[in-house]
Amino acid sequence: MDWTEWYRQGQELFVKEHKLEKGDRLKIVWKAKTGQWGWRSHWDSTMDRYIGTIGEILDIEEWGIGLTTIKGSWIFPFFVLEFVEKGKPASPLPEEIVEAIKNFKGSSMVFQENLGLLVQKILEHMKKWRPEP
Repeated sequence: MDWTEWYRQGQELFVKEHKLEKGDRLKIVWKAKTGQWGWRSHWDSTMDRYIGTIGEILDIEEWGIGLTTIKGSWIFPFFVLEFVEKGKPASPLPEEIVEAIKNFKGSSMVFQENLGLLVQKILEHMKKWRPEP
């Protein structure tokens, strides 16, 4: 078996073992070398700043796992990643927020105040649903 096949099978096993899907959280634990263990991509020096951070899966590609972190997004080889936790399903908005969005009307100052309150309610709801790590 060549190294590219090893990489492909290794990532497939990693994804299957952890039942990975979009939204799951992984930690970037170390740096890879370009082409290491059959990884068909390039480790850019800007990727170094992600080491030690936790990201959410955006996509699972053939040659890496796309993560987004508070520092940005990149595609990483599976062998530099450590499973942290399953993602939470998207939170349905509370009925009061849905109604506020449906009934949102106004202009000028009233519009700005209503918009500010609506955004504040949505942000409060999001923090309750998924607190900062």
